[in-house]
Amino acid sequence: MENSSYVALSLLTAVRREMDIVANNVANAGTPAFRSEGMLFVEHLAELGASLAAEEEISFVEPTGMFRSPAPGPLTNTANPLDLAIQGEAYFVVQTPDGPRYTRNGHFRLDAEGQLVTQSGLAVLSAGNAPIAFTPEDTNIVVARDGMVSTENGEVDRLGLVRFADPRALRKLGDGLYDADGMIPEAAADAEIAQGMIEGSNVQPVIEITRMLELNRVYQLTQKLIEKEDQLQQEMIDTLATTTAG
Repeated sequence: MENSSYVALSLLTAVRREMDIVANNVANAGTPAFRSEGMLFVEHLAELGASLAAEEEISFVEPTGMFRSPAPGPLTNTANPLDLAIQGEAYFVVQTPDGPRYTRNGHFRLDAEGQLVTQSGLAVLSAGNAPIAFTPEDTNIVVARDGMVSTENGEVDRLGLVRFADPRALRKLGDGLYDADGMIPEAAADAEIAQGMIEGSNVQPVIEITRMLELNRVYQLTQKLIEKEDQLQQEMIDTLATTTAG
């Protein structure tokens, strides 16, 4: 295969990966607190070889990773006292079988024991890393902007809100959770809670669908280039074979 085909193939592979990311963004346009992602690329230069009269290099497309948009999603009023939205760069702490994990999805509920949990049943932790529990007599749950949880019977506990030096390094898991991957969380003292609100996805569907159409067009054009290059090579082989036979 000629060098131009290798270059086109590297672009084809990169575009296919980015299309998968854009499709995932579109699919999560309605997921609470979801943050859109994109692909990072660099130019990778490879030498053709020192045997040539003048050394040359080929420029390949090389994906290097993904980035996550830090923009917050819009807030929606649900009037549900257990729906909590974070205003500011911070995360709730939840307990999982693998240890603490982090989320911005504040669509919470009470389990059978009266603990504040996520929709999948993971305990939401306080600033002291303890589950937040209510008694059957606690009927009016109020969460202040500073995260203090109280009822008509007094204060219960303060929600744990943390942040990280580099939130881009958080590793995304399923169910809206993130793994700190060894980073040490610190208290997010400046973040605030909006009770009865849910943070929506920051995905902008029109922009993502437009990007998907652009990527699809690039993919098709690159595919045609590879097919054309293959056709030209076949014609060269056929011509050479005819000339040699003659």
